[in-house]
Amino acid sequence: MKKISVLVILACLLWTIPCHAQSLSLSNGATWLSANQNADGSWGAQADLSLVYSVEAVSALQSSGTATTNYSAGITWLAAQDATSTDELSRKIYSLVNASIDSSTFINTLLSYKNSDGGWSYQNSPVSDPSCQHERQMVDGVWILKTKVVF
Repeated sequence: MKKISVLVILACLLWTIPCHAQSLSLSNGATWLSANQNADGSWGAQADLSLVYSVEAVSALQSSGTATTNYSAGITWLAAQDATSTDELSRKIYSLVNASIDSSTFINTLLSYKNSDGGWSYQNSPVSDPSCQHERQMVDGVWILKTKVVF
């Protein structure tokens, strides 16, 4: 009986070691993200990718349970940005809805971009671009579906 008790206690102790390591990794990642946030609340050095990077950063901060002032600054920055593609708009909506910010105007705009063939184009054009149809539209479609699941 003592052997079983010792084995159970040992198993429980060993089980918490990976959890602590994972918790430490999440904390270190959140600290790094916070330290690398731009002064305007965004992330990334390339202006054309700041919205995408910022969406991913606020999502990571929220998922890690470390939604702090950096998270709030990122959401504020995202809310003020003009999305230049359906991909960016769907990413923006996803982040704002997850932050409990009313995004109905953005959602209606996104839904108005749907093509007559039922698909979505990258730059809100009525005709699909055959040269990149499979790549861009698949990415946009995934983000749009992900956004629809949120609301």
